[in-house]
Amino acid sequence: MFGISHTSKKFVAVADVSSGSVGVAILAIEDNRPATVMHDAHTSLSLDERSVEATAAGTLKSLQEAGDKVLADFSGGPHKGARISASYAIIGAPWTHSKTTRADSVFEKETRITNTTITSLAQKAIAEEKDFDRSNLLESSIVRVELNGYATGVPLGKTAHHISTVALISDCEPSIRTGTTETLQKLFPHTKPILRSSARALTAAFSIIPSISKESVIVDIRTQATTVLVVRDALVVNYSIVNEGIASILKRVSEKGVPEETLSTIRMVERDECADDTCKVMNDSMAHAEIELARVYGDALTKIATPVRLPPNLVLVTHPDLMPWLTTFFSRIDFNQCTITSQPFLVHGLESAQLGTCVVSESDAPIDIGLLIASTLVNSEEAE
Repeated sequence: MFGISHTSKKFVAVADVSSGSVGVAILAIEDNRPATVMHDAHTSLSLDERSVEATAAGTLKSLQEAGDKVLADFSGGPHKGARISASYAIIGAPWTHSKTTRADSVFEKETRITNTTITSLAQKAIAEEKDFDRSNLLESSIVRVELNGYATGVPLGKTAHHISTVALISDCEPSIRTGTTETLQKLFPHTKPILRSSARALTAAFSIIPSISKESVIVDIRTQATTVLVVRDALVVNYSIVNEGIASILKRVSEKGVPEETLSTIRMVERDECADDTCKVMNDSMAHAEIELARVYGDALTKIATPVRLPPNLVLVTHPDLMPWLTTFFSRIDFNQCTITSQPFLVHGLESAQLGTCVVSESDAPIDIGLLIASTLVNSEEAE
């Protein structure tokens, strides 16, 4: 059916479009099995500062380059001639913004819930949202239905006197949306590109990891920006973008240094692989950078902790070389005024192995965590 007649396997392309970096993969998807990454490529802009327009142009160029590479690998492998049946792009900050919105309806008596009931209520919730420009809307989807105050995964056919529908809506920067769509259409001409937000992908990924609390703060630090999601009862209730990313963090550590070299030195420090003098200088620089990082992230977390304080569990997604340092930073710095417990955050760094029930790889080479999160969402959607 999808190019190989004797199997139910289908091949799907997925792109993780972040700020200044792009990952593309070809997934093999089969019923009731994790998606398998057949081929993947990841390209990043240099970590130097650049304008928003230059970053957008460079990101789209990276998408083309990474897509060309995975297509070449795929067409030259054992599945040569197989057809790519679908293509997805998961677009993150600062290109997308997301929000959940809800609408309620109360009936005079117990009423049977139909698809029309749910969709009309979702449409009402979306129509009443005034913060988003409809012309830039990327997605709108129902993420939860509550009957008589309780969430239910199968509401159709049940009866209730009170129904609530929660929808996730996301918008996207127009040039990125158009450029991503056009690039995917060129790369995978037999598909109609499906665009999703990183907020949707993050919540899908974390919903399947049993070790992560359904009451969490998710901090996703990418090249140019940080996405912060507040999850309560497995539902995103707050979303914020912080104009601080890997590039600016490295500049705070070493203002005049080459960012890639600074990142390499931080990796050596964490592994205790550098000379004593080098380690001391870098540790001092990292400690100095933490003062500003505490202010930037403290301000952002304080704003979204009003009026309800934040869950004490913080899930961190970032570059693996920064993970040890930033895990310690978020667990040590005094964010007590933000949490429900008035205690420091309990920080969990997201690792690739935690997504293994949804995504695996044919090779032993590490895969970018953002691409794995994107692939988790694609696998769940293709299984529906």
